Amino acid sequence: MNVRAVVLTLVVVLAAGPALVGTAVAQQSGDLAHPSHGEGSVDQDSACEFPVEVTDATGQQVTIEEEPQEVVVTAPNVAQHMWEIGAQEKVISMPASNTGYLNGSEAAADEDLLVEGNNGFDVVNTEHVVDLNPDLVLAPNTTSAGAIQELRNAGLTVYHYPIAGSFRDIMTLVNRTGRLVGACEAAAERTATMAERIDAVSRATADVEEPRVFYDLGQGDTLYSANAATFEHELLDLAGAENIAADVESEFGTGYPQISEETVLEANPEIVVSPGPLSDFAQQRLVDELGAEVIQLDANLISQHAPRTVDVLVSLAEQLHPEAMETVEFQADEEVVEDQQNSTDNSDGSGPGFAVGGAVAALLAVALVAARRQ
Repeated sequence: MNVRAVVLTLVVVLAAGPALVGTAVAQQSGDLAHPSHGEGSVDQDSACEFPVEVTDATGQQVTIEEEPQEVVVTAPNVAQHMWEIGAQEKVISMPASNTGYLNGSEAAADEDLLVEGNNGFDVVNTEHVVDLNPDLVLAPNTTSAGAIQELRNAGLTVYHYPIAGSFRDIMTLVNRTGRLVGACEAAAERTATMAERIDAVSRATADVEEPRVFYDLGQGDTLYSANAATFEHELLDLAGAENIAADVESEFGTGYPQISEETVLEANPEIVVSPGPLSDFAQQRLVDELGAEVIQLDANLISQHAPRTVDVLVSLAEQLHPEAMETVEFQADEEVVEDQQNSTDNSDGSGPGFAVGGAVAALLAVALVAARRQ
């Protein structure tokens, strides 16, 4: 992406007024890297009205006739979406595991929503969901296509999310969630806060000396990491770190390659970053013998790819570059919201709750992310 083009777009948007803001964000962000999944808009340029028609990750056109009041969420990341946009009271069922950090989650935590499948992994209990008869089922990409079809065959309205591979994708999907449940303005406010924080971190770490980092996803004797095609790589890059596995190819094209001990040792990482227990090699060789530092990430927040993933970015940047981050002052969420509301109050009202101030932050964040990844 050409950053100068983004700045030019900002000038045009600011001159034209808030009516063009949502469209400009959608165009400059490029939306999701899944155009065949129908994610062609971040929904900020259309009024939050019903009925709404969207195309989901299965290619299915999903029509929601009226604002849903009872929603089932089949995975924790979209449960976090609902909490972060103030729509948690609509959730009547969500996974009981990995959602306990959400305030009041016990009211919707459903031990019967997931059952153990034939492969040993949890799968959606479709009969239970059908019995609940919700107005809408929000099913993240971890929900199988078979379960989606079973729910649709039973007459339920289901939206299946694509994979979020970047902060840009996360913000797009949060806005999509808001559109689906009638919380467009709150979703736009939340993503504006995300954009402001990403922008602040990116600016603070733009000129730092990047330490060499090994992102450890290993289990026991097997070493895995994250290459340049992953969200984790973007996280490291924005936080001001050099990912030693950036150019390592994955045998299965997943973005998470198996990596040899020789490759890691040759790169001589100064820091090991991990969302869980370290692999035996990382602990014994890199840390115990060679003295590499360790930074542990919040496993829930990094794996769920939702709004609070930005908290992981901020925390990682603060640990990697405490001096650079020392002068960063983040606006409190309510301050960002107030800024947006003030901008909206001073506009002609043509924007659907996504004010110029929030769009500027989003555009700048998108531009900086794109520039750092080139």
